[in-house]
Parts: sequence; structure tokens; C-alpha cells
Amino acid sequence: MIKINKREARKLFNNGKSFYMVSCKMRPEFAFKINDCVINTFGTFDNLINHFSYYNCDYERGYYPAFYIEEN
Repeated sequence: MIKINKREARKLFNNGKSFYMVSCKMRPEFAFKINDCVINTFGTFDNLINHFSYYNCDYERGYYPAFYIEEN
């Protein structure tokens, strides 16, 4: 997997493309896949980040999300 920044993840989200999101201290193999279903559920990228951070980011896992895409 290739790590991308938040700006690139926002572009993918807005274009309806899939990417992976995980807490920053976690390995990318444990990432959640963000796909069409998730995009339709949360509506905006900021709403998705807020929900993910509230439930998945803490001292042990990391305080912010990291974003990845699959290698081609």
C-alpha cells in the first residue's frame, strides 16, 4: 500500500474512489476500506474523519487517521 496525504484522500472521496483509512500508529493491513457505501453514508469527508477519529483514534492507536491506496 502507498501512503497518501489528507488532501489526496479528500479528492478520492469527492470523486467516489476507494481508499483505505487507519489510525496513524496501526499497520495498513488493518485499515478500513472506504468505498461507495461508506461515502454515501457519511456524505462529507469531514463528517467521515470526525466519526472515524472519535471511535478509532486514541493514545494506543494514534491520534489521527492515515490514508492509503493500493499499489497497481
